[in-house]
Amino acid sequence: MTTANIISIGTSKGIRIPKNIIEHFGFDKVSLEILKDGLLIKPLKTSKISSWDTKKLRELAKNDKSDLIDDFATCDVEQKDWEW
Repeated sequence: MTTANIISIGTSKGIRIPKNIIEHFGFDKVSLEILKDGLLIKPLKTSKISSWDTKKLRELAKNDKSDLIDDFATCDVEQKDWEW
């Protein structure tokens, strides 16, 4: 069993999860479940792209036959007259 101390994080409290445990499960988010006798922390599976990351999108597009990424990259949204 691994133990962790309760620490102050700003005006909140938290625990530090040891790096080897995080690497073992490969997570960056967890779900917390309140049980009768404690707290269950479970790793959440997240997508490889958690936000609009152009570099990651370009890497994924290397094997993609569509030209959606190129169209997006060349689009100049500031120069276009928008109609609502």
